[in-house]
Amino acid sequence: MKKVAILLLCLCLLSLAAPALAGREAAVREVGTAAPAPGTEVTVTLSLNGCEAGGIVETLPPGFVYVNSSLPADQARVDGNRVCFAILGETAVTYRIRAPQTGGGEITGEWWDFGARTNGTIAPTRLDVGGAAAAPGPGALAVLFALAFVPLIRRCRR
Repeated sequence: MKKVAILLLCLCLLSLAAPALAGREAAVREVGTAAPAPGTEVTVTLSLNGCEAGGIVETLPPGFVYVNSSLPADQARVDGNRVCFAILGETAVTYRIRAPQTGGGEITGEWWDFGARTNGTIAPTRLDVGGAAAAPGPGALAVLFALAFVPLIRRCRR
């Protein structure tokens, strides 16, 4: 019984470490809100790890419109729902998009690091206009609490 409890505890600790390990990705996207009101602007931040020179292409959901970015105007280009950013030593890029009156979808992205000669994708981010953002689940912390109290409950029953 102790082996099972120790195994479960180790699995929970590994699940807590997973987000920290994921932070080592070359590019990570964060949005100000996943449920913008119709017609409002959403701030999107791309954090970059170790890219001195490269590029990022973001594909916006249908109806969302690029407004501007923290980069100089000559380092950003818009082609329909695709926004291309030239990265020259930045560690983060912030840009704003305007939400349509209804709808939603995912922002998807790709990155290129010209110096390291690597490329990859950025995890998709869901946006839903006027929708309620999904409530977070109980998460790993709740699992740890549950694991701590199960032995106490069993002892009380004896």
